[in-house]
Amino acid sequence: MKDKDWQPWFVLSVLVVMFFFLVKGAKTPETIAFIAMCVVWNAGVISTKEALSGFSNSGMLAVGVLFVVVQAIERSQLAPWAAKHVFGMRTGIRSGLFRLCTMCFFLSALLNNTPVVALLTPITRDWARTRGFPPSLFLIPLSFSTILGGLLTMIGTSTNLVISALAENFGLEKPGFFEIGYIGFPPGILGGIY
Repeated sequence: MKDKDWQPWFVLSVLVVMFFFLVKGAKTPETIAFIAMCVVWNAGVISTKEALSGFSNSGMLAVGVLFVVVQAIERSQLAPWAAKHVFGMRTGIRSGLFRLCTMCFFLSALLNNTPVVALLTPITRDWARTRGFPPSLFLIPLSFSTILGGLLTMIGTSTNLVISALAENFGLEKPGFFEIGYIGFPPGILGGIY
């Protein structure tokens, strides 16, 4: 057996244990992932530079900044006011879904879809309950329309940001802001019609 043949099996074991604790909900996901990274780092499988490289990824830092922006919007009470006026208080289910999906589609093109979902989920749930609608009818369309809207721009999804940062790290040409919109717009429109 070679000197480093144990490393893939060790990493697989750490991943299985990490997955178990994630499913069990023993700690928060970020705590469990951080502990798993520390175990792999302490075992010498990854270097300190490799262990810390994820924290310096510009894509992940951008997502963190967008969470701060969304938190500021949430604290300003602008979001509930806008949701009340966008959804309306006399809106039916179909018109509410159309308004929600349209707003989420375009909003998630300008902000990252993860903070958009985090911001709009409680607002949508409260609005649906106020109107006497089941919130479950609105939450899955909210998620899907933000995913489809995230395909319009480079900041739309975390994956786009990570791929953009990786392309830059490898010396490849960084995609333009709306470059992926040519691919993402048609599925977004079809998903909205569906």
